[in-house]
Amino acid sequence: QYCSAKFMADRTMARMAAEKPQTALNAIMEAKGTIDAKDINEARAGGDEFAAEAWDQTARYLAIGCVSLARIFDPDRIVLTGGMAKAGADLVDPVRKHFADLDWAMTEIKTQLAIATLGSDAGAIGAAGVAWRRFGS
Repeated sequence: QYCSAKFMADRTMARMAAEKPQTALNAIMEAKGTIDAKDINEARAGGDEFAAEAWDQTARYLAIGCVSLARIFDPDRIVLTGGMAKAGADLVDPVRKHFADLDWAMTEIKTQLAIATLGSDAGAIGAAGVAWRRFGS
């Protein structure tokens, strides 16, 4: 929940309403009546500090989840998918940074973070693959 595109947008709009910051997101909010993760990332890429904070906070939340999964299950790889994964390196690079900063174990973490190459369709394609293997052609 804390690292979804919708939660980030909702949290950012709530902060905008409470803090009234000078941000490029104000114009988007006026034009569309809302903002989304793509708007936040584009504003961040354009140098908007408020948007960069929102993006970074979400990346940190995602990294906390990934560190927890890595320490509990010790997977070789955690693959990120969904709407925010479309941001590619804009998402995975700050998540990797926070992942490294937040790692708390005495041994080096071996888990890699990656973006799903199938994008938002990864879950559906994986489920179809399982069915194909189970029931054949």
